[in-house]
Amino acid sequence: MMHFQGPKEQALRELARTCNAYARAVIEAERGFFERYDLRPVAEFYVELEAILDALPDGAFLLNIGWGGGWEVKTVGDLLRRMLSPEEFAELRRRYRLGEDPRTHRIGVTTSFPHTRRIGYEGGAPMYPLGWVRVEPQSGLV
Repeated sequence: MMHFQGPKEQALRELARTCNAYARAVIEAERGFFERYDLRPVAEFYVELEAILDALPDGAFLLNIGWGGGWEVKTVGDLLRRMLSPEEFAELRRRYRLGEDPRTHRIGVTTSFPHTRRIGYEGGAPMYPLGWVRVEPQSGLV
């Protein structure tokens, strides 16, 4: 058992709330993306994931930690968009070749970014985003 006190204890207590707030933002954005491109099964996955998020017990949270989670979950892309000016964000994309078309080696600044997602298929049809886990504390562990 970890016996944190002070700021460390507070940070641990806020972990679930912070992770769930971020998960909710990612879920809403990804659901919108898949609805916009008419990939209903994947959009429905996010509707179900949001229901799971709403029903989590105290201290539990959702994280996207696996391969294929994408730009938003692995690089805090939304935070970068909010902290940088549009020009600075465009420069960041150019510098690191983010969103580059491999055929032309040009950055599609006018296209949505990120414009691809890794998803699991079932029976040849796109069905599931990758990397989501549920973390739930267990009592009685030493």
